[in-house]
Amino acid sequence: MGFYIGKVKIARPALLAPMEHVTNSIFRRIVKPFGASLVFTEFCSSDGLIYGKEKIWEMVRFHESERPITIQIFGSSPKIMSECAKKMEDLGADILDINCGCSVPRMEKCRAGAYLAKDLSLLKEVMESVRKAVKIPVTIKIRKGWDEDRLTCFEIAKTAESIGFDAVTVHGRTSVQGYKGKADWDTIDKVARSVKIPVIGSGDINSAEIAFEKLSQTSVSGVMIGRGVMGNPWVFSEITKYLETGINPHPPTLQEKMEIMLKHFQMAYEEHGEKEGILETRRHLIWYVKGLPNAASFRGKIAALNNRKKIIDEIKFFFQPLIN
Repeated sequence: MGFYIGKVKIARPALLAPMEHVTNSIFRRIVKPFGASLVFTEFCSSDGLIYGKEKIWEMVRFHESERPITIQIFGSSPKIMSECAKKMEDLGADILDINCGCSVPRMEKCRAGAYLAKDLSLLKEVMESVRKAVKIPVTIKIRKGWDEDRLTCFEIAKTAESIGFDAVTVHGRTSVQGYKGKADWDTIDKVARSVKIPVIGSGDINSAEIAFEKLSQTSVSGVMIGRGVMGNPWVFSEITKYLETGINPHPPTLQEKMEIMLKHFQMAYEEHGEKEGILETRRHLIWYVKGLPNAASFRGKIAALNNRKKIIDEIKFFFQPLIN
């Protein structure tokens, strides 16, 4: 069921995607026990890490319980990216990943993320410099291409393999698409068949059935879950059970949902205090109740509360009639 990225054993084929403002250390520790075999940090600026911005350094710190962990960095300077890669290795990262898939506007200014894929010569320089700088496994996360006329995924994957990268993650949409439309798993499969290193597929994985379908019908070694895990860490345990038994597991009970919400919020409060803990978990609390009765009302109340006890009381008040 598992596979290797370099010498790092990935026990199960479901991985947690790197997501800005989502995959912080607390969320990674919430998800890990459910069966996420590899977790990623939020994507972090190599320039910010090199020039010592403390807030960014907080994004790459992790607990031992999160291992194996991948730190994802972005940038376009071969020198700075290699220096940053070495710092992340020294920090203790198990794997280093290069972000070559994010197309948010600020990436354009520094020619990083998906914009780096527009300059394949520079991208190759960055990849070579990072590979030479560290001994730990190195991977890259890319998109299908910039648009349908520029499908760069095949060339980048083959370049990564030739340089000595240990895996490639392919998101099955173009940068122009963003998250619109359906992910193109046919192209992901063709990339996986074109190289010998592991290819991880990304896009539209939000259930055990879909994960099983992609793992059984394509040549990918693993699947990466992004938006499908928001408010739903159980997706990882469901995938594991489905792969092992072929049985579609029951969704979490409402009691289980409430307990995880309270645990998540309490962890954030203990580590960051009341104000920051509330700011950090608001979006997660809203995701947890999506699709449940009165979720809209809960969302409005949570958005207005700035007191730990009141938020805990509101969570319990929301679930009480549903559980009883």
